[in-house]
Amino acid sequence: MHSPIVEAHPLKVMKVIIMGRFVFLFFVSIPLLFYSKVYAADGCIANVPLQSNGRLYVTLNSVNDWDAYGTGYNNPNSIYCIKSRSGSCTVSGLFTYTGTPVTYTLPVGCPIDDYNWFLILPLGGLGFYYMRKRTQLQFQEDLVA
Repeated sequence: MHSPIVEAHPLKVMKVIIMGRFVFLFFVSIPLLFYSKVYAADGCIANVPLQSNGRLYVTLNSVNDWDAYGTGYNNPNSIYCIKSRSGSCTVSGLFTYTGTPVTYTLPVGCPIDDYNWFLILPLGGLGFYYMRKRTQLQFQEDLVA
């Protein structure tokens, strides 16, 4: 006697293949969101008389021009992670002062940004294993149905 051969409908097979590729691409693209570090905002550090030396100014007047009377932070290195950028910026009030453009982020000293891959890789591996196992079972069920 011959064993019955069950043939799957070509559209069902194609649906399973397309959905599997979509799910794979979706979950592969998620780590790319974490690849580049995200910074909170840009600012300008300048020495303005009658204010704290090295004050971080964060209220923008126009492109690369910061407001001396707007929001600012004294001792920004104790609060934020500061990264200097190239070029110069201005802080405008009664007079105009030249400063250093910076990018800053909260909180200072948070090491989790440096260890994202150690969190993402094991979780991604487990997710991939689970989805692959489930996809194989679903594919077998779709072939039989």
